[in-house]
This record gives sequence, structure tokens and C-alpha cells, in this order.
Amino acid sequence: MTDVTAKTTVDRVIVPIANPDTAKELLKLASALVDPEEGDVIALFVLSGNLELETETLDRLEPLVEELAGEEKKIKLQTHRSSSIARGILDASRDTGSDLIILGAQRAENNQELLGIVVENVLAAISCPVLIYRPAFKEQETKRIVVPTDGTVPARTASAIGIQLARYFDIEIDAVYVQPGYRSRWEGLGHIEQSLEDIPGSAQVKRTLITAQNPAQGTLARLNDDDLLVVGYSARSEIERWLFGDFSRKMLMHARCAVILVSPTTPPAPLFNAARKSINRLILRLTPAEEEDIVRQAYDLSAANLDYLVLIAISALIASLGLLANSVAVIIGAMLVAPFMQPCIAFAVGMATNQIALVRRALLTLLVGIPLALGIAALTGLLVRGQPFTSEMIARGNPTLLDVMVAFASGVMGAYATARKDIPSALAGVAIAAALMPPLCTFGIGLTAGNVSLGLHAGLLFLTNIVCIGVIAWLVFYLVGLRPILNGRIQRFSYGSMVMLSVLVLLTIGLLVNFSAATNRSQQVAHLLDNAFSPAETSEIDVQDGSPIKVTVVVRSAAPITTNQVSAVEEMLANRLSSPVHLDVIFQQIISSQ
Repeated sequence: MTDVTAKTTVDRVIVPIANPDTAKELLKLASALVDPEEGDVIALFVLSGNLELETETLDRLEPLVEELAGEEKKIKLQTHRSSSIARGILDASRDTGSDLIILGAQRAENNQELLGIVVENVLAAISCPVLIYRPAFKEQETKRIVVPTDGTVPARTASAIGIQLARYFDIEIDAVYVQPGYRSRWEGLGHIEQSLEDIPGSAQVKRTLITAQNPAQGTLARLNDDDLLVVGYSARSEIERWLFGDFSRKMLMHARCAVILVSPTTPPAPLFNAARKSINRLILRLTPAEEEDIVRQAYDLSAANLDYLVLIAISALIASLGLLANSVAVIIGAMLVAPFMQPCIAFAVGMATNQIALVRRALLTLLVGIPLALGIAALTGLLVRGQPFTSEMIARGNPTLLDVMVAFASGVMGAYATARKDIPSALAGVAIAAALMPPLCTFGIGLTAGNVSLGLHAGLLFLTNIVCIGVIAWLVFYLVGLRPILNGRIQRFSYGSMVMLSVLVLLTIGLLVNFSAATNRSQQVAHLLDNAFSPAETSEIDVQDGSPIKVTVVVRSAAPITTNQVSAVEEMLANRLSSPVHLDVIFQQIISSQ
């Protein structure tokens, strides 16, 4: 059996507090469960925008926290600003490396338990154990702790927590087990002993066997209004069964006493605990509310409306002018408009959630924007026809694997900024526009200027970037939890799309790698031939990969170029390139009138 009783206290507890009337009870529970020597309690107040109300609440909370903290100052008030209460709790838990979160739930009304939207969203995305406290219907001093047991790990965890609370508050604790009348008494007592085995202080626990057909009804019949009921649950599986299943839900709905729901709270060995905290700090988990908001936003972003078309036109014009003027500042100005961020992110969200309609909508928006930007770039190139190509254009026409890395980083930034509302979306837009709009405009200008090679290479860079951005953004959304339950047609669509996009990514990167290798080979040959026929001048170097590598170069000189010179240069190239070389020299003699 898994040992969940090695340590009944934890090192760091976070207690989100917003209501001064209930904060005291939650902080007392945290003080009882935290390590008395090394532990600390963080009273967390999330700031979400209402400055006047938040200031008033903080003024009431500060003296309360100071009073409970006492001389040891184990309780510390900490504020955290966030776009939502649930997100603030999750971020604070991740940043501080908490071992336990204590959440407050509302009292049931009209036979309907009200955990609250904040609690539900935190439970769906939290990575550390959670304790949920629902106060009693009538405020009064607690005189007894009751722990339902059945021998499972959650029941053992609840027993350990109950014993710790009973020891701290010096009150009675009763472990109960409900079974039908035809079962053996020793069988029921065995389940209780299994739940209490090896837990420090278990000898002081009262054992009570309840005879009833229904465990929930049998437990409720034995509860008093001044009891504290501690129930263990497994957070993930219980959420899938609609928040804690029948037993826990009935306790929340019908128990008039205070109720505590606890998930396994004992941390693993210190080394693994430290590793867990480090990993959790690097992982963002979305809440259900955030997932719905992202999908809703994606549908808005995927619309090819007037604003999108205007942004495309303006960005393409500014980028084209910046490329022709060789102005980095003007090109950055085009990036700030960032129109291609919208359909790229919408496409990634649609793929992550398997919403075919959203994927189709985003692709159609891209197919509208790309020809528009290309046409504006081509028209701009026609208006300034004859102007030499700038270094900014040439850079987009000579893509390398570094450009692929930029595209991947852009996709990560775009998806992460969409998932994190506190990060300005403009930053993601700049990153994505940097990888898309300039090469697309270079494509259009290069074609109209007659330099088909430059245009096609820039077009290849654009294609590679947009594919890589979409795929990596999809992966980021998937990792943070933005994915549906796969079944039937949706499952086939998901797997098929994954295979097709993977092949497309590999294909475009392969083309880019081959072109990059050819470009590097040409640059290396040009460098080697720079002074090979000195004092003659070399120009118009053409390199064709193969075996042997075919090199054609135009040499302009007043003195004739001999066969021995050509052979010597050919041998030098073969040695430096580590490959056979066939060198053809086109000699152009310079005749001077002097």
C-alpha cells in the first residue's frame, strides 16, 4: 500500500482569502496543517481590478492576519495581480511551490452544493493537493472530527489530516465505516484499521461501525451540527465524475456540520518533491473558463472582416517600403500591425480542439490575406522598378535554419501570449509578423523585379514559417490542456491532421535545408574564388551540386588565363570542398587603349 502517512504536515500552504468573515477559519486550518518549525502559510489575496473594493478588503484582512500570525509570523499576507481569481491562485501556487491549497466553498442552498466557479476552475487545473472547506450551516465551536473510512488511499489521507487537526485543536476524532447488516463486524472494523494503519496518533481515534444500506445516509445520520466531517477524494477522477462523485456530493449538500474534502496531501521524498515543484513552475495549465475564452477569441480572430483586410494592406505597404528603403525601423513598424497573428492562432486553436469549422475559417482568412499582401507588395515593386535589391531583401531571399528557429519561437510566443491574458498580444504579433510579412513582401517584389530566384526563395521562407508557426502553436495549446475528448470522426480528423501537418513541416524544412546548404556552398565557393585568379576579377559564379560539383565563373583580366591556372584552382576547390570539382572558366579579356 502506498505510504501516505510519513508526514501529516506540509511545508507551505496557500490560503486564498477574499472574505474577512471566512478567512479566520481557513487560516486556522492552515496553521494546524503546516509544519510547526519550517512551514509557512501564505494568505493570498488576488487583485483583479476593483481598486477601491480591494483596498477596503485588504484594510480589514491585514490586522486579522497579523493577529493570527502571532509572534512566530508563520502567516504572511501576499497579494498577486491577475486577470482572474482562479488564474491568480494557480500562478501563485506555481510560483511559490506550494504543497497544499486550502479553498473555501459556499454553504449549500436549496439542496444544491455551491463550490463556486473559482473552486471548480482551480480544481481542474491545479497540480498540487487541495483541501476544500465548507462551513457549517450554523456557526458554533467544533467538538468532534468524523472521518469516513474504507481502506483506500484517499481515506487514509483524510484520516491523517483528521488526526492532525484533532491533535492541534485538542478535540475528539471518530473514524466510521458504513456497511450492511449482513456483513461481519470484523470485516468492517478491518476496513477502519486499514485506513488508520501506521498513522501517528491513530491509537487515540475512536472506531465506530455503522449499519446501513447506503454509506452517505448512514454517515449523515450519525453527524451532529458541531462536528467537522473530513472526507478524502481523488481530485482528477472525482472531477470526471462531476465533482467528487455521489458520496462527497451528498456530504456537501446535506451535512449541516462543517465539511472538509481533502486530496492526498503528503509530498513525496524531498528530492522528488523539489523536482515536482521545479517542473510545475514551467507548466501552464488552463482552467475550463480560460479554455472557453480562448476558443471564443479564436473565432473572433479568424474572421476576414474589414479591420483584418485594412491591417493586411497597411502592413504589406509599410513592409514593402521598408524593404525597398532598406530601413529596419520601417519594417518593424509593419510588424507592429501584426495581421497574420490572428488566423495563425485561430488555426492552432482549431487544430488543438479539433473544431473543423474553426480550422476552415482560419485557413480561408489566410487565403484572403496572403494574395492581398502579395498584390500590394508586387504593385509597390512595380512603382519603383529598377531600384537595386537591398540587404534586407537579400536576407529574406537567403533563408537558413535560423529562420526556422525564429518561426518556432514566434509560434510559441503567439500561443503563450494568447493563453496568458497578462501578456500583451502585441508582443506575439511582432514575433509572428517578423517571420511572415517581410518574406511575403520580398516574394512579391522579387517576382515583379524579374528576380525569380530571390522571390521563390523568400516565398519558401514564408511557407516554412507559416507552417512552423501554426504547428508549434498547436503543440503549445495542446500541452497547456486545450484539447477535447477524441472519438469517432473527430479522432480520425485529429490523427489525420497531425500526420499531414507533420509531413508538411518536414517537407518544407527539408527544402529549406537543401536550399540553405546550396546557398552556403555557393558562398563558400565565391569566397575561395575571390583572389584565386588575382589580379584578375571574378564575377557571375554559378554552382551546381552534384558529383562532381560544377562551378562556372566569369573571369575578367587583361592577361590571358592559362590551363594550368584553371587546373590549379580546380584542385584547390576540390581540396577545400572535400569533393570532386569541375571548373569552367569564361574568360573576358580587358583591352586598354593606353
